[in-house]
Amino acid sequence: MELPGEGLYGVLLVVTARNGLAGQPPESGLPADMWVIVDQAEPTARIIEAPLGQGVDEGRLMIHWEADDAYLAKRPVTLHFGASADGPWNVLAAGLPNTGYYPWTIVPSLPRQVYLRLEVRDRAGNVTFHTLDRPVDLTSLMPRGTLRGVLQGEIEAP
Repeated sequence: MELPGEGLYGVLLVVTARNGLAGQPPESGLPADMWVIVDQAEPTARIIEAPLGQGVDEGRLMIHWEADDAYLAKRPVTLHFGASADGPWNVLAAGLPNTGYYPWTIVPSLPRQVYLRLEVRDRAGNVTFHTLDRPVDLTSLMPRGTLRGVLQGEIEAP
């Protein structure tokens, strides 16, 4: 079967016997037996911002994105991070709903700067990627301290 272009098409199956007898031919208004989506367009997607969390969200990166497609998958979003804009990419979170927001808890093993990559998939399997052109600087999350004084005295050996 060839369809005229992109869109949602209802298909009605008509059975024809070897002797030529056939079921009712399709006509407008009959319910479809199945639906077919023809979709060759990639979703649109981009990371909007990724600020460091404040207050109760301290220690998290607040990743905000937007994604759109007429036929997005049920949980279409995967977030990646890497030390370079060219990868390699590590999965940060996969199978996310398209809420436009993910609070990522930062772990000590991360590099001081990370690039973020958004992957969005639709039901037809079309995928689009968006990578931030600048790294997110995580150095402000690194613990700091100030030496306020030194106690003098003898230390006993254990």
